[in-house]
Formats: sequence, C-alpha cells, structure tokens
Amino acid sequence: MSSANLTDTNLSNAYLICANLTNANLSGANLTDSYLNGANLTDANLSNANLIGVYLIRANLTGANLKSANLTGANLTGADFNSANVENACFGSNSGISESLKNDLIARGAIFEDSPAGDLSEVSASSSPKITPILPEKTNCRKAEQKA
Repeated sequence: MSSANLTDTNLSNAYLICANLTNANLSGANLTDSYLNGANLTDANLSNANLIGVYLIRANLTGANLKSANLTGANLTGADFNSANVENACFGSNSGISESLKNDLIARGAIFEDSPAGDLSEVSASSSPKITPILPEKTNCRKAEQKA
C-alpha cells in the first residue's frame, strides 16, 4: 500500500498492523479506532485525518504530514514523530506519550486538549527556555470528529 491514494477513505476499525503506508495519501481519511501498530507511515500525508482512538504503537511517522489531524485518545507508545509536521494536530488523553515528546510536539505546533491554550504548566520544564506557542481556537480539534 506504499504510495496508495486513500484520500477521504473510511478506514475506521481497520487492522493495518505493520502495513507499509510509506508516502501514502491518507488526507481526510477516517481511521477512528484503527490498529496501525508497527505501521510504516514514513512521509505519509495524514493531514486532516481522523485518528481518534487509533493504535500507533511503535508506528513510524517520520516525516509524516499530520497537519490538523485529530489524534485524541490515540495510543502513541513508541511511535516515532521525528520530522513529522504536527501543526494544529490535536492530541489529548493519549497513552504512551512522554512529557519530553509532548513538549517537542507543542513546540512544533501541536495542540494538546489536556493543556489549556497558552498554559504549559502541565508540561515539565526542560533546560531549554519555555516556548509558548500561539494556538488556534480549540474548535479546530473538532473538525475531524465532524467528518466521521
């Protein structure tokens, strides 16, 4: 399924464990409650995708475009977000996410619903200066839910 065009496809509850979705176009796709454990999503386009409750355990999201995707409730244990575009991507109630990864994603433009806009008090401080991103209205987090 490498380089597949799955734009706006309904893949809710799909079992895509260890799937090779490198360079796949999943923009606007509904992947609610899907299993993508160990999936290779390198350079995949997941912009505006609904990833609510998805299992991304040990998934490779290196270079993936997650702009405006909704990952609320996703299990991110061991997921690799290296160089991923997470601008306006919505996170919250995620299992398997460390404070350092959360900090990094926020610095790159991610929105965490469990951290109020502009308040990073729940995020542990690091040796680098505190970065307070400018966050859009939280209504952006609901766009993917409304598509489902």
